[in-house]
Amino acid sequence: MQNDAWATAMIWQQIRRYFVGRSLFEILIVTIKTVVGAIQGLRPIERRARWQLGAFDRQWGTETTNVVKRRDLDFPPDEAANFNQYEVSAPDILQKLLNIINLDPTEFTFVDVGAGKGRIVLEASFVPFYRCIGVEYSEDLYDIALTNTRLFVERAKPSVRPEFWHGDARDFRLPPGPLLLYLYNPFSLKILDEFISRIENEISSQTRKIFLAYVNPEHLKIFGGRSHWQKVSEAPEITVFQLRA
Repeated sequence: MQNDAWATAMIWQQIRRYFVGRSLFEILIVTIKTVVGAIQGLRPIERRARWQLGAFDRQWGTETTNVVKRRDLDFPPDEAANFNQYEVSAPDILQKLLNIINLDPTEFTFVDVGAGKGRIVLEASFVPFYRCIGVEYSEDLYDIALTNTRLFVERAKPSVRPEFWHGDARDFRLPPGPLLLYLYNPFSLKILDEFISRIENEISSQTRKIFLAYVNPEHLKIFGGRSHWQKVSEAPEITVFQLRA
């Protein structure tokens, strides 16, 4: 009954959001889509998935689970189409990644590019890595990540304090030492291409281990013509590359 009441409240919240400035026909279409989506969410399998995703937040008092549509994020208007909506990574994805990659986490800095509300960075601080950093362009999501970090640190007391950097990933300066870059399909092919090129240029004269874990890899083809990157491992929804020296 509690889940049903929650779903009903969400339906009316979405309906009210779309009333303003829309025709009766547009309101009707949006209402139908919202109701159908909510009904699907009441299926047992959907309820179980949502329950598993929310376990982290229930334990630590954070809010990392709810999806934020791209239209509701504060990306620059001329760039918004190049960035994806916020979705939390699967609860077991970090462990799956560590199972397929050969590294000592204590020697590596973990960098989540497109960190959103910060869930994976918080989880990574439990591993622990040498450092755990989240990079996020949306100021709204960055602020949520900071709030989540405060709550998490107070209650979980991780051995490594999560860090967050607000800005365009293409401007982020890579920290020193071995790196594990984590990308949960955060942006378009164009931005990914520019981000990868900047990494190659920045470390062209350096020799150090850099892995890139691409989760839900929508634009894998970008690595096909790049001699600097070697695919070293993969699993369902994860492909891992290593930057050649």
